[in-house]
Amino acid sequence: MATLGTALGCAHFYCQECIVRFIVSKLQDNVTSVTCPDQGCPGVLDLEYCRPILPYDVFHRWGKALCESVKLRDMGEDQQLEELAKNKNWRRCPSCKYYVERRDGCSYIKCRCGYAFCYNCGVRASLTSHTRHCPSCHK
Repeated sequence: MATLGTALGCAHFYCQECIVRFIVSKLQDNVTSVTCPDQGCPGVLDLEYCRPILPYDVFHRWGKALCESVKLRDMGEDQQLEELAKNKNWRRCPSCKYYVERRDGCSYIKCRCGYAFCYNCGVRASLTSHTRHCPSCHK
């Protein structure tokens, strides 16, 4: 028998074979956050804590599934940021890709990375001299 103990935040006991089979069944159901097998227990299994008892292929599959779930979550977050940027009319710096916002003034903007560009079309701007309107887009 193995205790899940502090890795789960609970004190339930299961044999190693049962824990491995439980994890495999959750992975087959595309579940990456594996909770304690005890019904209603809020404890959560940790990949690294389970490493010594997991076969290599199961450990690798669970790790890969966790990475993919993080990527997908980050892509939702990325989509939310892109939607906000679109609604706020923010632009990305052509050099560092950081979002910038122009509130007023001429169409030239200088990013925190030092790159100066036209806020409307993205054309590089001269730091020493420029006109109020961009010669490329005429805005």
